[in-house]
Amino acid sequence: MDSLSKNKVKAANKKLYNAIASKYDEIDGRRSLELRSWIKETLAQLKAKGGGDKLLDLGTGSGLITSCAENIFSTRIGVDISSEILKLNRSKPCSSVVSDVDKLPFKSNSFDVITCFAVLHHLYNFEDLVKEISRVLKPGGVFYSDHDMEALFYKRFWPILKLYRIFHDASKRYQESSDKISKEMYDLTEVHENGINSTELTSLFNNNGFNIIIKYHWYGLSNITDKLFAKKCFLSGFAPLMTITAVKEH
Repeated sequence: MDSLSKNKVKAANKKLYNAIASKYDEIDGRRSLELRSWIKETLAQLKAKGGGDKLLDLGTGSGLITSCAENIFSTRIGVDISSEILKLNRSKPCSSVVSDVDKLPFKSNSFDVITCFAVLHHLYNFEDLVKEISRVLKPGGVFYSDHDMEALFYKRFWPILKLYRIFHDASKRYQESSDKISKEMYDLTEVHENGINSTELTSLFNNNGFNIIIKYHWYGLSNITDKLFAKKCFLSGFAPLMTITAVKEH
């Protein structure tokens, strides 16, 4: 992976989310009470598994995860590359830090749980991210990621997904929200729009001292899919969303 392309992706993410910070929740449109309840249940389980009270949320945005973690974790820190979106973080009291996720400004073995919700598809690659997660997470600590699409699902259902994207043009919504956003910029931020290879990601975590489990589901996409599939887990390639739970070895 060449550094120039990686830097372009980072710069595009920073510019886009600075530009639409005040409209992000409205544009995204997936912050239902049901989703928040599900996230809270998940965070409580993660705290029990991680055995501690310190949470770090990567790509925190306007604070979905850190706000859901209120009354669950006493220490909650959100990291994002966009300084403007951090200003709108509604999770109080919570610390916010402007930083790349692959160069975290924290001491080693600092956190019990690290979360990353709907963020991985915005990142050019994952090698440095996984190394940083391994560094700042305590032994026995847990990394959790969700709401990124798996590549095998895209490969299997790409004609349907292509039609869906034509009728639900997210790129158009973002461009209409700010004259600072171009089609090229949006495409750079969605660098893994066709999914993430879960096999390669599993190998990365295993090689950095984690035991990892990945599950696949539909929950949280829309009211329709929530009613059709609920919280049921599927085989790889038959549900779009990945739930990653990786425990750092002692």
